[in-house]
Amino acid sequence: PGIIAFHGSGADFDEFRLDKIGTGEGAQAFGYGLYFSDSEDIGNFYKRQLTGSSFETKDGKIFDPYTMDNDGQPIIKNPNIRTSIADSDGDIDKPIARAEKIIANMPNTQASELAEKDLVILRDLKAKGGLTVNKGKTYKVAIQPKPEELLDYDLPLSEQSPKVKKAIESLGMNISPKMKGSQIYEHIGSVLKEPPFDSSISNTANFKTSKKVSEKLNSLGIKGLKFKSGQLSGIKDSEATNFVIFDDKLIKILEKYGIVGPVAVSATAAALRDDDGST
Repeated sequence: PGIIAFHGSGADFDEFRLDKIGTGEGAQAFGYGLYFSDSEDIGNFYKRQLTGSSFETKDGKIFDPYTMDNDGQPIIKNPNIRTSIADSDGDIDKPIARAEKIIANMPNTQASELAEKDLVILRDLKAKGGLTVNKGKTYKVAIQPKPEELLDYDLPLSEQSPKVKKAIESLGMNISPKMKGSQIYEHIGSVLKEPPFDSSISNTANFKTSKKVSEKLNSLGIKGLKFKSGQLSGIKDSEATNFVIFDDKLIKILEKYGIVGPVAVSATAAALRDDDGST
C-alpha cells in the first residue's frame, strides 16, 4: 500500500517536517505541502538544482553564515562571506586573504568592520577542517496515502476518485463537476482567502491561504495532490507523477543517497523496499 517516491534536497535530515516548508526550494507552486516524485531522475534533478554553491562543514552540516528569523528569512549580517566562499569553491584561505586585504587597505570603515566579522567565522571554519562542496541528498520515501486519496491536479471533479469526490462535495462550496483539481484548490482558497488567493503570484498572502486549503483538505481525508511531471522541473516524463503531501507523519524515509552508511528505517518502511537497500 502507499507510494514509493523521491525527493531531492541540498539539506541532510532524518525526517520530513511541515515546519521546514519555505526553507528549501520553497516555491509551493502547486499548493502547501511536501513535494515528491515517483521518478528518481526528478529527485536527482532537484538535488542538483538546490545544492548550487552551498558547502558542508567537516561534520556534515550545511554551512550558512546567515541567521534566520522566525519566518525562515535570512538576517543578513555578513553580506560578503557567502559570495567570497562560493567564488573560491569553498577554499577558506582565499576569502581569509580577501578579508585581511580589506582590513589592511580600508581601516576604520564599514567594509573593514564586516571583513573582521567574516574573519572570525572563516578562521573558525579553517580550524575545524574547512568546507567541502555540498553534493546534496536524494531521499527515497514511502508515502502512506494511496493514489486514490490524493486530489488529481489535472482531472475534473467528475473524474476524481470516489473518495476525493465525496470529500469535495461535502464542502458545499458550489464546485462544478467540470472544475479541474487545480481550480478546485484555488476555489477553496478564494473561500478561505487571506487575502484573495491567486496562484499565479507567489507571495506571503498566498502561502498562508494555501496552507489553509491543504489543512482543510487533509481534515476531509484528502491527504495531498498529484500532478504530471515536467510542469515544475521541465523534465518531460509522461510516466512520472509528482505528489504534494499535506501531513509529514505520513512519510517514512527508506534511503538517502549521498551520505556514508544507511539511514535507520522502521519495520513498515523496510517492508516497502523494492531493492536490496544499498546506497
